Amino acid sequence: MPDGSLLATVGLYWSGEPLVPTPDGLYHRMSVVAIRSADGASSWQYVGTVANASQYPTSAFGPDENVRHLVILR
Repeated sequence: MPDGSLLATVGLYWSGEPLVPTPDGLYHRMSVVAIRSADGASSWQYVGTVANASQYPTSAFGPDENVRHLVILR
């Protein structure tokens, strides 16, 4: 980010989210949230929900394909 902070996406399971059948067995569907660090990744704060699995009822695993990337915007 212009201020030197880091922005990342993280996959998570919401508390109470039911298990759903998938080709690999029963799983929780993963949602994606954005987090931000202003101290070089020592601590992180929740920024907002990018994609909530409950909004994608036909997806077996949820909208979690991008959660393995750290984004550094400068």
